[in-house]
Amino acid sequence: MVTGRNNQTNECLNKMGAVPNKMKIWIPQYTGNFYTWRNEECELYNQEQNPIWLEHKEFKNKVDVVAIDLGKNTINTFYYNLKSDYKTIVTEQIYIVGYPFGFDVNPKNGKYAIWTSGRAASDPDLNLNINGEQLPAFLVDARTRSGQSGSPVIYYSDNGMLRENSGFSIYGRPITKEIGIYSGRINSESDLGYVWKWSLIDGIINQNY
Repeated sequence: MVTGRNNQTNECLNKMGAVPNKMKIWIPQYTGNFYTWRNEECELYNQEQNPIWLEHKEFKNKVDVVAIDLGKNTINTFYYNLKSDYKTIVTEQIYIVGYPFGFDVNPKNGKYAIWTSGRAASDPDLNLNINGEQLPAFLVDARTRSGQSGSPVIYYSDNGMLRENSGFSIYGRPITKEIGIYSGRINSESDLGYVWKWSLIDGIINQNY
């Protein structure tokens, strides 16, 4: 996404050959009893025209995941867990939370995303063979469309049941767990899409700091 190129073929995604130099980010902030949204533009290159994003040092652009430091003023605006301990299994229902065709629920009051349901279509414990290499990804079977690439993939349980490495836990309240990052369909004729494993984010940050 930040390069404007297909990470597998290096093909430019823009038909005119344009590549991005900025990215617009909507940042949620909780104020009182409501979320508010702040819009910021993030430069993708520094003054020396070097990319500001961080890649995985082993996989580099073979995985469609990067990390960008948004600055100290945004650290406490939302919560995320780099070390998600949820154990996903094949056929399990999961959700892709994003913006199909750029559509959001209530553009007047913020950038509220749409939850698209799907099921894990390959064993998440295994790596995926992509262009002859074993990479940390699995497949999801879901009706996704343009605009959802980069969306977080979430497990949700309304009764609070959670499968962890040590067994099941019941929290007695609705619970969500981060699983991965969606990265588009394997081809335009299929509903199968790539999910990069959540552990990649932790790996990228720990390798670079």
